[in-house]
Amino acid sequence: MKTLIRTWMGIGLVHYLCGVSASAATLLFSFTGQITEKRGRDVSVFTGEVGGEFTGFFSYDTSSLNESRSSSGFYDLIDFKLDGRSLNVSTGPEIPFRAGVFVHDGGDSDDWLEVRGFYLPAMATVGIDGFNDNGAISIWLFDSTGGAFSDGILPEAIDLSQFDDTRAIGPIFGVSPFGPNRDEGLITGVNLIPEPRALALVMTGLILMSLKRVVVR
Repeated sequence: MKTLIRTWMGIGLVHYLCGVSASAATLLFSFTGQITEKRGRDVSVFTGEVGGEFTGFFSYDTSSLNESRSSSGFYDLIDFKLDGRSLNVSTGPEIPFRAGVFVHDGGDSDDWLEVRGFYLPAMATVGIDGFNDNGAISIWLFDSTGGAFSDGILPEAIDLSQFDDTRAIGPIFGVSPFGPNRDEGLITGVNLIPEPRALALVMTGLILMSLKRVVVR
């Protein structure tokens, strides 16, 4: 009887984990890079100095794909951090640009990926000494050959060797985005982080093996 109860409990847990796996619609990517320029007035999103490294991650909801055209796609961000600083902020009248993941397939030329966020402390400098900064910061990958994407859907594997330009840059919408008003860095790595469903499947296997040993005994 105990064996039967454990078996049904295990089956129920397996079904639950499979349900979690099936409903999961989140992809999480980590990225690394080297700082080449920093915003002035101590409002840089980078915590290190020029020449140092930066790290971060972004996640998005794969089910939130909004294709305005067959060649372009937009995904809602779930989280976006660079050097531990949150860049996924709510848009509004003060931020006329949307945070999110943008994918563009240019056919035979100009494919690009932009992960766009906003660093609010940088916005506070608007109007000071000519600063015109909306706090934008983006992960920008550009391919002039058009071979990176075949549609507006972001693939799970991102190969940096396919891109001519790989940068973290911001702001990209300011009137005067150059000189000390700019954060910029070279992206050196982008990697998919396995989502919880992989762990769930491993746990399921361990549970089934455990139940098998109980039945044999």
